[in-house]
Amino acid sequence: MQAEILDAEETDGRSMAGKVRYEALNFFDHAVLEDRTWFLWCSAEGADELSIYFDDFHLPIGAELTVSDAFGIVLANYDSDENNPHKKFMTLAVPGDVLLLEYKTSKNNVGVPHLGIMGCGFMVDSAERGNASDFCEVDVNCPEGEEWQCQRDAVVKLLVTADGVLYNCSGSLVNTTALDCRQYLLTALHCAWNVQDDEWAFLQVSFNYETPALDSNNDGIPEWQFCGDGSAPINHNRVGVNYLTDSDDYVEGDGTTGSDFLLLEVEDNIPDEWDPYFAGWDASGWGSSTGVAIHHPSGDVKKISTYGTALQSVWVGFPDSHWEVTWLTTSNGAGVTEPGSSGSPIFNFEHRIIGTLTGGFSACEQGGAGPQTGPNEPDYFGKMNQHFTNNDNLPEQKLKAWLDPLNTNAQVIYGAYRPCDEGASCEIVSVQELLEIEDLDLYPNPTSGNVTVQRDVTSAQTEVNVFDAWGRLVFTQLLQPGAFNEVALEQLQTGVYQVVILADGIRVASAKVAVVE
Repeated sequence: MQAEILDAEETDGRSMAGKVRYEALNFFDHAVLEDRTWFLWCSAEGADELSIYFDDFHLPIGAELTVSDAFGIVLANYDSDENNPHKKFMTLAVPGDVLLLEYKTSKNNVGVPHLGIMGCGFMVDSAERGNASDFCEVDVNCPEGEEWQCQRDAVVKLLVTADGVLYNCSGSLVNTTALDCRQYLLTALHCAWNVQDDEWAFLQVSFNYETPALDSNNDGIPEWQFCGDGSAPINHNRVGVNYLTDSDDYVEGDGTTGSDFLLLEVEDNIPDEWDPYFAGWDASGWGSSTGVAIHHPSGDVKKISTYGTALQSVWVGFPDSHWEVTWLTTSNGAGVTEPGSSGSPIFNFEHRIIGTLTGGFSACEQGGAGPQTGPNEPDYFGKMNQHFTNNDNLPEQKLKAWLDPLNTNAQVIYGAYRPCDEGASCEIVSVQELLEIEDLDLYPNPTSGNVTVQRDVTSAQTEVNVFDAWGRLVFTQLLQPGAFNEVALEQLQTGVYQVVILADGIRVASAKVAVVE
């Protein structure tokens, strides 16, 4: 299998994790019953990790299915919340080549159980096959990630079943202009190449798969110098997604000919205690000179890569389809990307997604991932504005149709925890930060039409951005050199807005304005 793994990673950038070994059987025909509990040991000699696939799965209300490792340690508990109309399910991957399934019933069960097994996921653990994330990767809970903790909570690990083969990729939850908490998941189309229609139900999304910054003093304050230690949770998983749309630009043998995005929706409710963050995005087409990517290289725990030079707009398949980025070497490593990082988000200096990873040439060492690879070689992220409106696909397939369901034409939106419940946002534009920059003179205020911005504009790259009460960018305009500029706000609904002036990408002044009828 190792030769297949290396071939998959070299040809399409996905980190191959293993294969499905098909063997149909009914759990209850083989399990042993003891005091209202059925026990079934499953094994697959040679596997480093093992999971069970069900194609006829239904747990009655009140019943429970647990998964344990070879030592009897319970790693996951499942109940009727996992039921779906398609009756497909996949357990978490258990370390080792043996696992124990236990079905526990009670007198209060409601319904009839179905546990039809389709086969097992036979996985080769990355640490065993020598393809774990490389030595220079930086844990997301190192100091490099201290300012990116909210965005960290948006990024997830994906285990994709595609025509019976298992692949690792990365993705992120994203917000919408409706602030509706739809569990939309953005990744790369090539991550799901060859996924069959019935295999979307087996796609596994892992949350919080990261090593913590340890609290060495037991005072609740993370000690950043211990980044990368500790254990990562393996049971924060949701199985099953609904396919929504993609960029329609990945062709077998030809690779990516467009911006390479895929939008899915996680089927089952994501628990609040997992702290899911719905990331903000920027589809304006503006680049950034600083920012990070957060990802799961080779299916490993969450890592962070940092850039400090301006992104370059380049041709990958068609003009201006991708951002080209080179990574900084920071205090804890070089933070490159690897197979398995595909589909991960790149964030701009305002902590908003502006692209998703297609691939590239970065590596910890010169030639470490093949010819022309190295720590100073570039990676390529499909641009968010191309995803949004510019791919050669139908209007209803473009990302705008899904992330801007209100058709606001907003190009920027901020992220939040539970945005549908007015959850907390931790983007760079906070009330405190706006109070710390210079006040802006606007008049008339309130206004029902134009407003005059009184400020000495000297740079041709000075713009005014207008944000609504939720931090969504609803209007932008370049300002002309001079002391006075008129800005037309009559198209905005009544309400209070934040007006922010940026000069060469830096916020320099801010004020609130009330729009009235």
